[in-house]
Parts: sequence; C-alpha cells; structure tokens
Amino acid sequence: MSQRIKIVVIDDKFVISEGKEFLWEGREIPGIGKVLHFVEVAYLLYTGRAEVFDDRGNKLGFEEFFSKYSSSRRAWILFTVYFDLRKRGKRAKPGLSDSDVIVEHQRDSLRIFVTEENTQLSLRTIIEWIEDSLRKGYKPIMAVVDMYGDVTYYELSKINLPKIR
Repeated sequence: MSQRIKIVVIDDKFVISEGKEFLWEGREIPGIGKVLHFVEVAYLLYTGRAEVFDDRGNKLGFEEFFSKYSSSRRAWILFTVYFDLRKRGKRAKPGLSDSDVIVEHQRDSLRIFVTEENTQLSLRTIIEWIEDSLRKGYKPIMAVVDMYGDVTYYELSKINLPKIR
C-alpha cells in the first residue's frame, strides 16, 4: 500500500508535511510549503490517502475535519461534485470561486458550476458566470446535486436572440 500523505493545519492552511505531494495540485507558499484546498484535503481524507492533524496536533477523522474546517453549507455539495469527478477518473481541481471546479478533459478545459436542486439562482448570476468562463477559455458546465447526492451535469452555452420587430 502506498504511503499516506500527512497534512497539518498551519494558520488555517492545509499544508503537506509528508508524503507523495507531487500527486496533488496545491500551491506553493514560500516559508510554509505546499498548501491544498479544503476540498482536496476532504477527498484525500475520505479516500484514506491522507491523515490530517489540526493545529494542536490532534488527528482528525473525516466528519470531524469537515465540521471543523468547512466554511459554508456549499462545501458539502462542492465536495460531492469533486468526489464524483475524481471517482469517474477526471482530473479535477478547485475552481476559480467557491462555487466551481475545474476539469481538464481531453482537449477541453471545463469549468463546472456547482449547485443543488431547488436552489434559486438568478439568471444574471448564471449568465455572468457563463460569460466569465468563456472569456477565460473554459467550457461552462453546471453540476446539480440532488437530495440523494446524485450529480447531473449540463453543458451551458450563451446565445443571443435577435429582437423581434
């Protein structure tokens, strides 16, 4: 069995202290080391690939980690989509906001907007997100998580309808 990654919490950042860090995106912070996003740490912990220790050195289980460090209710649906994508063999990484995930798929770069069923979203929010994604070179996708935790993906696009005279 491969070695587990050891992650420690330093100043509310999830820092790899031991293990095969080259497998994970993370970002290098000078003086601290390789830092992972919350959703990456949750995935590694859930799949048994990491051990996480809080700032006091206490080892955390998945539920304990999630309740202590998730910043919002949205964290759970973001984790659900991230886990689903990784389970499908996709190379997923945290997105440009707390509402999306980035996936490199074949020749496409996908930006996946994460939401749950029965959540009201304004049309303006969706259109602005689509435009931003297209401007940055991503194919926009929406992931909707239902009450059972199942994820459905929808490709989004923007069309301009001519005014009717």
